[in-house]
Amino acid sequence: MRTKQKMKDALKSTLLPSLHLSAVQKPAGCTDSKFGGIYYLPQGECIPFCPEGEPMRFLAQINFARMPHLEGFPRSGLLQFFLDTSLERLEQKSDDPDAFRQFFAVRYYPSPDAALQQEIELPEFIPARTVTTVTVNGEEMTETEYQRRLAKAQAQEEKPVSVFMALMEGRPIPPPRSSPSAELRRNAKFHVQRFPGHLTLPWLEGKMAFRSAAETAAISVGMDDLVSDLGYETICRELVTPDLVIRQSGYDLENNESALDALCWDFGGWGTKLGGHPAIRQMDCRLGQPDGTSYTTLLFQYDFTSKKELEADTFQFFIKPEDLAAAKFEDIFFCWHNSF
Repeated sequence: MRTKQKMKDALKSTLLPSLHLSAVQKPAGCTDSKFGGIYYLPQGECIPFCPEGEPMRFLAQINFARMPHLEGFPRSGLLQFFLDTSLERLEQKSDDPDAFRQFFAVRYYPSPDAALQQEIELPEFIPARTVTTVTVNGEEMTETEYQRRLAKAQAQEEKPVSVFMALMEGRPIPPPRSSPSAELRRNAKFHVQRFPGHLTLPWLEGKMAFRSAAETAAISVGMDDLVSDLGYETICRELVTPDLVIRQSGYDLENNESALDALCWDFGGWGTKLGGHPAIRQMDCRLGQPDGTSYTTLLFQYDFTSKKELEADTFQFFIKPEDLAAAKFEDIFFCWHNSF
């Protein structure tokens, strides 16, 4: 039986405050903390656009004056997050933080005023899709139709003759016959078309609810050893020993894949939140990037990870602590990863 409390106790020195965020179906005004829908856009401001001219998707906005105060964060003002969700563009730029800066927007309004709100027409984001067609002897059909015909052909075929039983019974062995299903498979040519579009995710929508938490350092399994998030590597190397992980806490990483998943879930840093420790998988995404290690504060994490789906999408916005203290949000480090 696993017990994560022993590891939590060992990692007390790494605790950081955070606010976990969720969407609730309650009425929300244009200046409230919220996910999706109509956001605050005062007169004179334009909707954020990506370089190709498409509008960005509004992820969330946080009104600091209407939430529990989080240490190091402003006490007032409204902060917004937008993202270019084009799957093709995201994949092209996901390894280039400098180029990625064109594909997200963070806006801050020190004194939001609902009386200045202008009308917004929410854009439609067409999801990316992959379509497979099948050509059989010059006839083109959908993959669903091909599978239907294949199943019908298989159902109509006679059971193969048992050569052994025919010899035992002295019956002649009939010559092999062509199988209709085998013919279908042999003549089928598959064509895969990918149509550009946007990420298909269960985007959060609704008024924002807050839950205060204190989080220990994030821990995951790297290429060679256990890894932790930026700034806590040494502490975790000293505290998170094989004896603590395997013998005392019951995460038998060498012989049990479910134990590995359980460790990643219990200490991965998941959740949509402000502050705390960022989610990691095989490594912290700031490592190995130019100046990435100077963005030591997790400003906002938008996360779809669940216990059943540990490779779901996670979007992270990091900031330098001195910029956060000064309520300056122009310089942000962004990371998107799934099964990173």
